[in-house]
Amino acid sequence: MSGEKGTLDPYAEEKAGSKFWRKAKEAPYVPLGITGALAAVTYSIVHYRHRHPEVKPSVYVIHTRLAAQGFVIAAMIGGICYSMFNEHFKPMWDEKFHHERMTKKKEH
Repeated sequence: MSGEKGTLDPYAEEKAGSKFWRKAKEAPYVPLGITGALAAVTYSIVHYRHRHPEVKPSVYVIHTRLAAQGFVIAAMIGGICYSMFNEHFKPMWDEKFHHERMTKKKEH
């Protein structure tokens, strides 16, 4: 149904690569979180042999999972803060400075 001609969805025939880049532009913190999680997993895989001998593999995997989730959560919080700033605080901030600038021009 999504591949039919005449459909109302403008992204119906979009390829996976172009969809990923479009979504990355809409929400830039998602790829950042994915990259951080993949980096944590890659680091853990590379350094698995050099772990402390007393650390069980299951505990090592849990630590890897926590690091990967930490990167994703940090990216989500960063994205939420960025969106909140742009939607709520930046308009007030810009309006305040515009008002101050206009008041100073009138005084001179």
